[in-house]
Amino acid sequence: MSPVSEFSESGRWEIEIKDLKTGNTSKETYDGVLVCTGHHAEKHLPHFEGEDEFQGQKVHTHDYRDYKGFDEKRVVIIGIGNSGGDVAVELSKVCKQASTCIYILLWLIFIGEDVVIATE
Repeated sequence: MSPVSEFSESGRWEIEIKDLKTGNTSKETYDGVLVCTGHHAEKHLPHFEGEDEFQGQKVHTHDYRDYKGFDEKRVVIIGIGNSGGDVAVELSKVCKQASTCIYILLWLIFIGEDVVIATE
């Protein structure tokens, strides 16, 4: 990855791509680049009183793939970070009940059908 020669005017990047199966390389130019290395790749599992007695399934969003298997279940999503919010929305469409447990102070601001989240 490198900035193109006219980067200061265009902000564009040239990316060299290697096909790991064939070994072939190619170059593409993009207006923007997102580097998503997964700074949340380490699981953080909150602990709470009585968790040892819980008989249900515990799944961290790191291991969550899709809604299958959660149909008609009662689910609580602990946390409302990016992943927790995405999972809450998806599961709310298929679960018998989907609730979110938030352990930080935040404001949910509804603008039409959109929700803006602000933390203190």
